[in-house]
Amino acid sequence: MYSSFPKNSRARKYLDKLRTEGSGPQRTYIPKLLPEIQRIDKNSYNAFISRLELLRPRLIINMVDEPKDADVAMKIRRSCEEYLGLQIEHLGIIYRDALQDTALSSRLPIILYKPQAILSQAIYRIAEKILQSDEDNFIPSLERIEESFQEAGVEAETDYDNRMDYITDLLHSGALGQGELLETIQSQQIEITKLKKENNFIKLKLSQALQHPENRN
Repeated sequence: MYSSFPKNSRARKYLDKLRTEGSGPQRTYIPKLLPEIQRIDKNSYNAFISRLELLRPRLIINMVDEPKDADVAMKIRRSCEEYLGLQIEHLGIIYRDALQDTALSSRLPIILYKPQAILSQAIYRIAEKILQSDEDNFIPSLERIEESFQEAGVEAETDYDNRMDYITDLLHSGALGQGELLETIQSQQIEITKLKKENNFIKLKLSQALQHPENRN
């Protein structure tokens, strides 16, 4: 925002004043700043809005251990909407995999070291989404954003199930105790249920926003 405004513009002076008073822009909701900037400096406001419309961040959650860790995506999404007035698209999650360390020590990318690994498949999946993006229509609709979060949730569950299959193999080989496996499965079921509730809540909010477009930021 700061760099969008000319040095001697009213908008720049306004932000400088906020900094001097100790309540800089980083401590203020951007959606609340904009009406005042629009009032005092319409040209600077329009310049910022033009730049903001080109900013369409996409989210990837990395180094995830279990489905509950992927919940941070929802928190990031809400923060972007509330504090920045931005809608973000979710490209997916990547689970932590010890094979990555082995691949690094072998000086090979994980997708070459073990293409069928869960980590490799997640990378391929995210890369495919990027390649399939429409460059001429990069701005996603609210429906597409909701779909992206739902897809990421389903993918997280699927990847976690695949990890559990691997753990089952360890159990059968005697490398993992039955009690440890049972505890892991119970934790998985709880986290998946929580994730589904989170997705249903977001879906409801988006549905309400679509029905009342006048309330959108």
